[in-house]
Amino acid sequence: MNDKELLDLYLTGDIKAFEEFYQRHKKALYTYIYNRHPDQADDIFQETFYSFIDAISQRDIDFPLGYLYKTALNKIRSSFKQKKGKLLEFNEEFT
Repeated sequence: MNDKELLDLYLTGDIKAFEEFYQRHKKALYTYIYNRHPDQADDIFQETFYSFIDAISQRDIDFPLGYLYKTALNKIRSSFKQKKGKLLEFNEEFT
């Protein structure tokens, strides 16, 4: 069964279908996130799946794996922006 079919089943209430999707992709996705932002990998990984679940429940996604990785990338970028903003605030206090 492909990813789209699994997620379609999940949306009808089949939790096991999402578990299979998760098990299929968790290791590679975590590695992808960790290689880009090791400090926040656990949080970003979790936030990625929360956002992904929310997205698939609101709209039809033709390429779920691509959407999942794009979500992860956006979470990574957002984390760096927040971190950069905090550093700027910290530096401004001392100037």
